[in-house]
Amino acid sequence: MTAAEDVRGRVVGLEGLPIGRAEVVLWESVGREVLRLGRATTDSSGRFRVSEFVVPMGRGPAPAGVGTRWTVTVQAPGWMSGEHREFDPAVGAALIRLAPETSPRVVFGRVLFGATDPVGIPGSHVVVLDGLGQPVVRLSTDADGRFVLRGAVLGRGDLRAVAHHGDYGLSRFVAVPEVGRGETARLEFTLERTLASLRSVVHSESGEPVVGREFLLRRVSRSDPGSAADGRVSAVVLFPEIPVRTGIDGSILVRGLEPADYDLCLADTPEIRTHVRAGSPVRIWRLPSTDP
Repeated sequence: MTAAEDVRGRVVGLEGLPIGRAEVVLWESVGREVLRLGRATTDSSGRFRVSEFVVPMGRGPAPAGVGTRWTVTVQAPGWMSGEHREFDPAVGAALIRLAPETSPRVVFGRVLFGATDPVGIPGSHVVVLDGLGQPVVRLSTDADGRFVLRGAVLGRGDLRAVAHHGDYGLSRFVAVPEVGRGETARLEFTLERTLASLRSVVHSESGEPVVGREFLLRRVSRSDPGSAADGRVSAVVLFPEIPVRTGIDGSILVRGLEPADYDLCLADTPEIRTHVRAGSPVRIWRLPSTDP
């Protein structure tokens, strides 16, 4: 992303009337991290503009023209919060419609560190997934590690949630309670501090950096016997695939991982992969050609 780019849009109700004082947050998913890139507040006409972006240290800007997509989330008093949509800067301003909140469904939650004397972790990210594993709500915790989920989506019975923080790692998946109209529930996550990072650089066969290419990161276990007739050991995936993308120098950086074995696979050709380990020195992977 360049300094000249910005994200514009308008937040309205179902009848098209503007919603003022709504908080709009721009997110980008990078490996296990869901990075908050910027925020804005709508004016009286419902319009917003995010023009100042936070690019984390160690990451270059996403190169132009490689299909960059972000997520915009909106919260407004009296309206269904947690509504979001994929935003493509190439298509122009986003129009986001919110439904009024009547007899709200609410889940109060907290992300904690420590078993005996737990403390809240500010700046943690909470992602709620549907039964197909697709994100439906993204939130971040306040200074005390607390968050609030609201909206009709909580009436579903197939939701689960996961919390993560770059310095503490990833929580276990937790089922989100099904909440009726006017009801509330509570949800807690406990994280353990994990400082391992995975760093790789992807080059082409000719030695040039591979820029803006999509990959999948999988944690695998190679100690379980497979079911193959020849008795070979199989690689068992221990958590869902995590999408990552190379930067302008061909690098991949994922923080907050357990120091374990992972497979890095081409997103469009998963059989092309390499073995990496979080916490190990940076390694260069020369990507085989996929040309026929």
